Order: sequence, then structure tokens, then C-alpha cells
Amino acid sequence: MKKLSMRKISKKASIAILVTYIVLQVALIWFLLLCVSYWQYLVQQGALTTIKFNLLIGAVILYISLALIYPIWWFKKHKKKQRR
Repeated sequence: MKKLSMRKISKKASIAILVTYIVLQVALIWFLLLCVSYWQYLVQQGALTTIKFNLLIGAVILYISLALIYPIWWFKKHKKKQRR
């Protein structure tokens, strides 16, 4: 199998990718925060246990932290490939 080589991506294209990624992540994080308020309502009604709520909150926090770390990692990796 041939290893696919990454073509050079222009600076404008990489900025467009980053902006698109950020917009999508903001929309998803907003949706997750709406889910958190609904989950709180379910806990108050007794339909969702506190342990499950805490696990869901942990998953949301993990997702948000990864959503913030990924673009930084991607640009560092992309910048190294451009130098070659």
C-alpha cells in the first residue's frame, strides 16, 4: 500500500478549517449545556441517579477539554510538516 502524502494546505484553508471546527464545537458544547440542564431536571424528578448524572457531567467535561486541545495539536503537527 502506498502511504498517502499530505498535500500542502494554504494558510487561508487552514484558518478556514480551524474556524469551521470552532463553530461546530461551540454548537455542540451549547447543545451539551442544554442537555446538562435537562439532566438536572431529571435528577430532581428522580428519573436519573446522581451517579449517572456525575458520569455524564464528567463525559461533557472530557469532551470540552478534548475539543479545546485538538486544534492546538493539529496546528502544531501541521506546522511541523510545512517546515520540511
